[in-house]
Amino acid sequence: MTQDQITAKLFAIIAEQFDRNVSELTPETNLREEFGADSLDLVELTLAIEDEFGLDTNGREDELAGIVTIADAVRLISINN
Repeated sequence: MTQDQITAKLFAIIAEQFDRNVSELTPETNLREEFGADSLDLVELTLAIEDEFGLDTNGREDELAGIVTIADAVRLISINN
């Protein structure tokens, strides 16, 4: 899967999760600052990403904590997909 495909799928997941329009999202979107995502929102997003991309994030809390922007999530998915 290409980074563009990952980004498109991730945009769709985030738009649905945060009740936003995909056009509001950019790779630089910071979910905490711009959408007010709290820890529960981010856990739910992580679960959706695990399901969609078949990722196992157990024991990878440090990597997950380093995700600030959508681009950060795309990189993590790309490396592990």
